[in-house]
Amino acid sequence: MAEFRNLDIQIRASTPIWTGDSNGTMNRIHETGLIGSIRWWYEVLIRGLGGRACDPSGKSGQAKCSLNLENPGESEAATQREQSIQTGLCDACQLFGATGWKRRFTMRIHRDDTIPIWDDSGHLLHIVPPKRTRGWYLPPGRMGEFTIRLRGLRESLSRIVSLLLFLEKYGSLGAKPQLGYGLFRLADRGLDGRIEPFKWAPIGDGPTESPNITEFMFFSYQFEPQKPGWWTSIPGLAGVATEIQPLVNKHQVVPVSPSLKNEWRYEQYAKRMGDDKNIFGSVQPTRIRSRVAVSWAFRSEDHWEIRGWARMPADMKAAEVLWRILCDRRTWERVVGVPGRLEVLPNRKEWQPWTVDELEGVLGGCIC
Repeated sequence: MAEFRNLDIQIRASTPIWTGDSNGTMNRIHETGLIGSIRWWYEVLIRGLGGRACDPSGKSGQAKCSLNLENPGESEAATQREQSIQTGLCDACQLFGATGWKRRFTMRIHRDDTIPIWDDSGHLLHIVPPKRTRGWYLPPGRMGEFTIRLRGLRESLSRIVSLLLFLEKYGSLGAKPQLGYGLFRLADRGLDGRIEPFKWAPIGDGPTESPNITEFMFFSYQFEPQKPGWWTSIPGLAGVATEIQPLVNKHQVVPVSPSLKNEWRYEQYAKRMGDDKNIFGSVQPTRIRSRVAVSWAFRSEDHWEIRGWARMPADMKAAEVLWRILCDRRTWERVVGVPGRLEVLPNRKEWQPWTVDELEGVLGGCIC
């Protein structure tokens, strides 16, 4: 009989977590929002490793997985993965489920000690950088700690743990990562004593439809301000200083994402390439998701940090321009107003997609 295990994982928010609810506000951390984001990142990794991942939302036009009961894969020698493929499931649906195939794990919020970062759940922080008229609207989100309880087979939990270890370093949880939400730390570093992380490795040479990890770059800007009010000089933040100051005092976060995106999009990319919607997103006439996600500034031990990622476009000219913009430390220093250290992955002078060896090296470093 298969052995099911329970695993509690304590998570501490570094920037606000946003999972939303039916009325557009957020009164607690919702499991569905976490699972949706975890699946999205799992698909990104699976595709980069040569596996298959369908689009369960159907928004991309790709076919969704469905269970093929006419060919259930009855061979005793077949592995679970082979059986799943025979029944019509992609590598992502094998773990996260599909119609007729139950998800291989359950997740629920075991304890939620998070609080909203401001009291009015319907209030949006409106940041308008220079030369802009509309600006960015930021919902409150929640900060603090919460515990998720996972239940499933050992291998399934191993995959989820490894995915969380990757996201802790490079990704995010929940919705609105493009606005800087969802960065976190695993408060419990003893995971390797209870579950062995999954060993990521190439799983085939299947199609690598977007998005996949080989198209991503990751960046981190670390700095040490000498003055407590350093953030008031960031373009667009002085006008909402009375709203931001409590966030700095209580949660040690500063919403710098609109200021950085404003600089990258309008002052640099648009002036070089013209149309910026396919890179930085749009809501009209159709919604386009931004390819660039940059976090709020947050306190990390003895320094402040800003993290993020970009899914590079297939057009190499556009990709090279975006790469140079995001890798320009002078731009970071000018917007943030504090000199710092910029780290970029993959670590190279010009943009090229990840190699298999580079990818395995990064994933292999995500350990407890």
